[in-house]
Amino acid sequence: MDKSIDKRTKILRWVIGIAIIVSLIIIIIFQKAQTPNDIVKEGTAQIHYIDVGQADATLILTKNNSVLIDTGRADIDDEVINYIKSKNVEVLDYLIITHFDADHFGEAWDVLEKLGARTLVMPRQEISSIEHQDFINKLATKEDQSIIYANDIVGKSLEDLDEIDIKILAPMESYYVDSNNYSVVSLVTFGENKFLFTGDLEDETTICKEYSDAFLKCDAYKVGHHGSKYSSGNELLLKVKPKIAVISCGEGNDNNHPHDQTLERLELIKDIEIYRTDENGTIVITTDGAECTVKTEK
Repeated sequence: MDKSIDKRTKILRWVIGIAIIVSLIIIIIFQKAQTPNDIVKEGTAQIHYIDVGQADATLILTKNNSVLIDTGRADIDDEVINYIKSKNVEVLDYLIITHFDADHFGEAWDVLEKLGARTLVMPRQEISSIEHQDFINKLATKEDQSIIYANDIVGKSLEDLDEIDIKILAPMESYYVDSNNYSVVSLVTFGENKFLFTGDLEDETTICKEYSDAFLKCDAYKVGHHGSKYSSGNELLLKVKPKIAVISCGEGNDNNHPHDQTLERLELIKDIEIYRTDENGTIVITTDGAECTVKTEK
């Protein structure tokens, strides 16, 4: 009798132990689903300028939201997707394609298929390449994908972002001769800190005329067009006056980006800090809404 009771006690303990383990697993899964960006501290935001060579990809994270601006090239073997997943992001809130150059949207379809984005933001523009047409054709088969054309929401902020504001500033026209000028320009605000993204925009005159110095002045500026001499003109830089400039470019790239002229213009800004992915690797800016700190991969 005593042995029978002892056996039942052991079984009961075993069952209770299994139940506790299962419960803990369920709690962990639930918490992960509720806070996919749990590596980000409450009350902070992170801007990850991912090193994707001669291309662009920037991941914006808060405790509750994730936004990707551009995806890098198609030949980087899920590098961007793997990086995003390593930050415990299960699905993006927004994927913003600034324009349809291969080095900005090359991995966009894979991002949508393998990771997913609740909303895709992109410019409405003329088909500029076979790759662009192929992406549009594939996108037409994804009937459940929410799409916003940036041209339609200029001056407005993206919706359903809890802690961060992303305002679309351009493109303002329905047609441009140069596809670079379709670039989606966005101003990201977290607390008192602001971050400007201009894609490959070359004609900066329009946004300089449309927006005031106080509005465009920001803490960090993603240097336009990988540091091309045709972007980041004096007029824009005098308005933006960034404390931090980040250039996304590949080591020894064929375009000689960043150009010396661009670096010279940037260096005229008092106390500016310049970072480059070809020299610093991935660059992460963390903000608490008042101060920004920079951490580099190398």
